[in-house]
Amino acid sequence: MAVSKCTRLNGPLIKQMLDSVDSVLFDCDGVIWRGDQAIPGAPDVINLLKKNGKKVFFVTNNSTKTRKMYADKLALMGFNAALQDEG
Repeated sequence: MAVSKCTRLNGPLIKQMLDSVDSVLFDCDGVIWRGDQAIPGAPDVINLLKKNGKKVFFVTNNSTKTRKMYADKLALMGFNAALQDEG
């Protein structure tokens, strides 16, 4: 079933949702970046999640780059991410 309308989360709903999870997965291409540019606000959100103790994982179905290449790309775009990160 397709979703016809999404509701924007407000402060209390965001807090409730974030308090209910320990880990968050983000797709890369088209979600946190497009080409060589971070989606506006994406680095800030991900860095804030990590600062608040959330484990953050990056996933992609693009196998043309190594994990190190992705870690370097994330760092260049302002994401607090390193190859050895487990969250």
